[in-house]
Amino acid sequence: QRVFDGGNSVYRASWLNITGAPTDKAALVNIALANSAIKTLEIDADITINSAVTTTKTLKFLNGGIFNGTGTLTTPKIDADYNQQIFGSSLVVVNPKSATGKFSAQWWGVVADGATDNTANLNMVNTAVATSYQKNIIFPGGQLNYLISGTVTIASSITLSFEEGAILNVTGSLNGGIIDAPYTQQIFAVYSIINPTGFRGEWLSVRWFGAKGDNSNNDQ
Repeated sequence: QRVFDGGNSVYRASWLNITGAPTDKAALVNIALANSAIKTLEIDADITINSAVTTTKTLKFLNGGIFNGTGTLTTPKIDADYNQQIFGSSLVVVNPKSATGKFSAQWWGVVADGATDNTANLNMVNTAVATSYQKNIIFPGGQLNYLISGTVTIASSITLSFEEGAILNVTGSLNGGIIDAPYTQQIFAVYSIINPTGFRGEWLSVRWFGAKGDNSNNDQ
């Protein structure tokens, strides 16, 4: 089955029988992406990739769509909601491109529940985004707390962006990266330990750490 969206041919993985784990579907994905009629491949299921997939075409991840496995995904253009996981912990992503110009930390399984340690997953995000020319990691917001209890190192060229309500609780350490957030927005829990490369502005804001500046709360 085939549909058209803005003049671009869009195919869905399930229509092409590229579904079902754990059988390796890398070969079927490569065949689909090599088809000149397919401009966008919608991923709507749990698909295992245990070898190499290389493409510059768009992979649009729908609800429930995820690439798992131990393979390598190279030069894809990613289109996905910021609040979903689309890559398994063992999949290697190289030189990706984002449809929005930003890569969501949650795409790599970063969890914002305030209890799960995200050290390993954030280091994995850094490894992937560091290979892209779009060097921006965004933390989705909405009263979400991201715990980092180990050491996370972000490449000095990568910008860390924060939606409203996204807070990093760094009980370990966060090193590197360029912080980009409104001066009035809290983005770190109190006592978070950070050592960034720099800021996307002139200075660090005390409100990033929860200072109120209301002459009532103790901001010490």
